[in-house]
Amino acid sequence: MTNKSFFFGVHMVSYRHKAMQTIAMIGMAMIMTFGASADEALVKHCQINDDLNSVEKGPYTHETMSLDFGVSVHFPAEIDASNCLHGVVSFGNGSGRYGGNNYDKFFESLAEYGFVVVVNHSGNTGSGLPLISALDVLYEKAQEEDHPFHKRLQQIAGVAGQSQGGLGASAATRDERVVAAVPMAGAGNVEKPTLFITSQADYMSGGVRAAYGRSNQMSIFVSLRGTGHAGIPFHDRAISLATSWYRCHLNQNKSVCETFLPECLQCKSSDVADQSQKSEKGFTD
Repeated sequence: MTNKSFFFGVHMVSYRHKAMQTIAMIGMAMIMTFGASADEALVKHCQINDDLNSVEKGPYTHETMSLDFGVSVHFPAEIDASNCLHGVVSFGNGSGRYGGNNYDKFFESLAEYGFVVVVNHSGNTGSGLPLISALDVLYEKAQEEDHPFHKRLQQIAGVAGQSQGGLGASAATRDERVVAAVPMAGAGNVEKPTLFITSQADYMSGGVRAAYGRSNQMSIFVSLRGTGHAGIPFHDRAISLATSWYRCHLNQNKSVCETFLPECLQCKSSDVADQSQKSEKGFTD
């Protein structure tokens, strides 16, 4: 299977099966024409304009709300009227950074690109369990028929975090719902495609680089200029790369994915001091 087959693969079927598929498509069109619900017509992935660079402001409006059990959500305000399923990202705070609004710039950018970011208020996130429990709370809430997230969320998710939260995001990749991770200024062993972000002045950069070295997944390592340990989630290049990573892996936006293959073109920037990439496993699975 080629690197791009994840996006461009064509299923070979017999003539008979093609005929059956045609009949099924006609039947589906009739159902949609004669009164199918809006839910049945939802697009599986929210596709943003392929030409829209993730450095720019996204097309959605950032909104926030609080859920049960100390969980905050940052989301596109237009979600209840959307015709697509939105990607979910669970975020882990750094040590002692209690509350769900410590990284507003990061959350706002993701919400403006259509993602629903769920944040556990815990400042002790290294086990990954707070990120996983936040997903549980969000998906349970979305089952309520009168909730704006009802039938508007993808069942796959990304994870991210800073410092101890980066360790937590790495650990949370063991959850079967998680398909991509962005640990920043801290990282551990990962089980899913991962974008590792650190900086020249990050005192945990050695650990992030070591975690990247141990990864057997599709992985990219980026070391930024112009910021330190605490500032990485507020760095424009970190936000842009993370947004693109989720647009690729959650939204399956082929044009965005191509900017990571065969090398990270988005990493060719004066903001980036060092970058490396290995293993294309994850784009083809």
